[in-house]
Amino acid sequence: MNALAHLGMGDDGDNRVVRRDLHPDVEQRLVVFSDERSQFRCAVTGSYGDADDQCATANECAVTVTARDSTGEATATPAAVTIMITDVDEKPVFTETAGTALSPKMIMSPENRDALFGTDDPVTTVDGVTYMATDPEGLNVNLTLMGADAGKFSLSDAGVLSFMDAPDREMPGDANGDNMYELTVRADEGTMTADRMVKVTVTNVDEAPVIEMVPGANVAPMFASDTADRWVEESTARGMNIGAPVMARDANGEDLTYSLSGTNRSSFRINSGTGQLTTYAALDYETKMSYMVTVTATDPDGLSDSIDVTIMVTDVEDETGQPGSGTLLDLFDDDDSGEIEKNEVIDAINDYLDGGTDAPTKADVIAVINLYLDS
Repeated sequence: MNALAHLGMGDDGDNRVVRRDLHPDVEQRLVVFSDERSQFRCAVTGSYGDADDQCATANECAVTVTARDSTGEATATPAAVTIMITDVDEKPVFTETAGTALSPKMIMSPENRDALFGTDDPVTTVDGVTYMATDPEGLNVNLTLMGADAGKFSLSDAGVLSFMDAPDREMPGDANGDNMYELTVRADEGTMTADRMVKVTVTNVDEAPVIEMVPGANVAPMFASDTADRWVEESTARGMNIGAPVMARDANGEDLTYSLSGTNRSSFRINSGTGQLTTYAALDYETKMSYMVTVTATDPDGLSDSIDVTIMVTDVEDETGQPGSGTLLDLFDDDDSGEIEKNEVIDAINDYLDGGTDAPTKADVIAVINLYLDS
């Protein structure tokens, strides 16, 4: 703070005052401005409330002024002058540290997150950006946000600056649409204010593509998977249901039409409105243990999706209570014990996994496991 002291001294005789001397200890604190050598002003620089080697008492500096005429004689008794330093209300000061996210002016923050990354020549942090200010007179300082984009941000009681909603660089939300949000952090102690201009640049983040359904656009139906399994007992009468319906989902809520294709389609039928598979040809486990068909679901606009369905025929005991001739028991009961044992199940699984022209089918392996569990 600066304090100004004024003192005028003169000589009524012919020898006018031409020089004024200060005590040597404080002479470097004095600046003399002559006005026809009739008056001077001394400017003392100091801080209110502080004492130093020149001003031993806080807020007071004592000097001695001697006026001399052109002959060098003192024209009056030296004057003792006390310069009082008075307090002046000063603006709050933002607390900042170079290279940190404390009260930065420039911020670069990635999109899709509320919290800010702070950069200032440059600094990057994942801990957010904080603003702090203090008042030289020790008054409480309140921080507020101002400016065109201030409404896009929040400032916590601790001074942490955040987006109200995570920004999207592809859809700028700032006032002029350039992804540089401009606002002012104001520090107010009641009388004096200090402003910090802040620019927040939203940077791009590489994002996975998003498929959006355009309102009114048709979307093809979709099955939950690419394959499905169904089971049916041999000798089942024609027209009987085979497991649950094979149904697809349509995002538009349209009615779907189901159709059947594939090499074995002639042995089965499908309900075109529900996707329910039914038997048609006679099924004999000893003749054929599995069938493959393709079910297709089509919407009114011709868009479709398909799924491969494996229909496995399960064996039924004959009237004697034993599986018929040529059954899995005959094929996999290596020790002719009359039942499937654990090691024989393992052999069947390994043969299936190894493949080959004589390898059992998936349906065969499942049937062998069932025989083992039932024994």
